[in-house]
Amino acid sequence: MAHLSYKSRCIVFTILVSVIVIASVKYILPYFYPFLFAYWLAKCSTPIVFCLHKKLHFPKTLANILTLLLILFIVGVLLFFLIESLYQQTNCLIGNLPVYKQAIITQLTDVCTCCDSWFKLKTGTTIALLYDYMGSFTEKGGSIVVPAFTRQTIALMFQTFRYFALFGIILISAMLIIQQYDNLTDSYHSWFLYKDIDSILKKLSQTGLKYIKMQLIIIAVVAVICTIGLFLSNSSYPLLLGILISLFDALPLLGSGTILVPWAIIKLFSHKIIGAAILMSTYLICQITRQFLESKLLGNTLGLAPIYFVMSLFIGIELYGLMGIILGPFSVLLIRTIYQLYKPKPNGNQF
Repeated sequence: MAHLSYKSRCIVFTILVSVIVIASVKYILPYFYPFLFAYWLAKCSTPIVFCLHKKLHFPKTLANILTLLLILFIVGVLLFFLIESLYQQTNCLIGNLPVYKQAIITQLTDVCTCCDSWFKLKTGTTIALLYDYMGSFTEKGGSIVVPAFTRQTIALMFQTFRYFALFGIILISAMLIIQQYDNLTDSYHSWFLYKDIDSILKKLSQTGLKYIKMQLIIIAVVAVICTIGLFLSNSSYPLLLGILISLFDALPLLGSGTILVPWAIIKLFSHKIIGAAILMSTYLICQITRQFLESKLLGNTLGLAPIYFVMSLFIGIELYGLMGIILGPFSVLLIRTIYQLYKPKPNGNQF
């Protein structure tokens, strides 16, 4: 790029870095998720292992095993209660689907009756058209849904085996990392790319990595608030819906109000004033909490204008799916960090 102008070299460099970062995050990073989790697990275990090995004189291998078992037990108990509650609420939701179906049909019938009255149609005309449309849709969809459901069931079985295998890989990797932590650290420090990677990680830890950590904390806090609010409003599925609403709350232009506000309005028209008030209060608390936590935890960490932040979220969701809520801004910050550290140097020809 020596014959190119400085601006042209900067543009070409930015495009190359963007392509490499996006491709790496989309296609390469997922293969390293188990090992990143194993590293996090090992890093959390290291202080406990050191205490058991150095101060209590446990054999190092035994200290590794006991520490990992302790951490996995704590995490496993929390996940067990969480998954069990989600499973029970999901089963309850599926079991009540006929009731909800009948309620929807009743509401649709009332709406269609109003449409017949407004447009001076014979009573039952609108609902008959709707049933005809739904009947043809069901016939066409049945031939698609059943085979798709069968494929998804088989895929779920394979995914279950895959997750068990991943769990074993994570556990073994964490034990190996703890066992050879010092040697791995020395090897990393002697690696020829150590200074470059260390510079990127130090710069990134102040922006991208902090953003991921704080965003997860905010989602978790909002999920707790929504779960409590839904529980107080006598919802049948507070935990399940609380988690779903917290994910909606992290999406730009949607937020928790997309679900909570219409829900509160429906309760208000159903003369459930207390339930409507609780849902609206939950929405307001979620908004205040998110604004407070974002200002306190994130502050100016990202250094992105609001419009660029929204753009990074939208493009991230398009590229990475739901994980784009986190990976979108992270990719932008990684691109910016690499550009700032290694951007082309200006020469005599500036234009």
